Amino acid sequence: EIVDLANRPALRDACAEWFSSKWGIPARIYAESVAEEAFTAAKWFVVLDGTGAIGGLGVIANNFHRRTDLTPKICAVYVEPRARGRGVARALIGRACAELSAAGWERVCLITGHDCFYGHSGWKFYGMAEENDGGWIRMCVRRLNEEEK
Repeated sequence: EIVDLANRPALRDACAEWFSSKWGIPARIYAESVAEEAFTAAKWFVVLDGTGAIGGLGVIANNFHRRTDLTPKICAVYVEPRARGRGVARALIGRACAELSAAGWERVCLITGHDCFYGHSGWKFYGMAEENDGGWIRMCVRRLNEEEK
């Protein structure tokens, strides 16, 4: 089951801690984004099993790079190692893309150091994006009206 954290406020703090443990960004940053999602374009999804979150992602306006014109963005995609290879990331991304498409968006972006997974899932390399700290990272885009391969 994919859980939209907007609909499960009791899970928000625990999920903010989970995202923080995966990406090294303070939990309060995730908690603030999750709490504001009803008022912004931010959206956060997790997949739960009996032990807690096994996968999750966010949809936000910007995530630490200077291409603020490319929005919305899928961010913080993570699947626990024990759950990989079971379609969790693909299901999460599919849910996020479906909701964005229903809201009228024509494309979605993400930054990543990975190309194989995204390249096989309908994403196209857009170019390199300068990060806020001056580094560079791959920017990919996906048209939302195209079916996932």
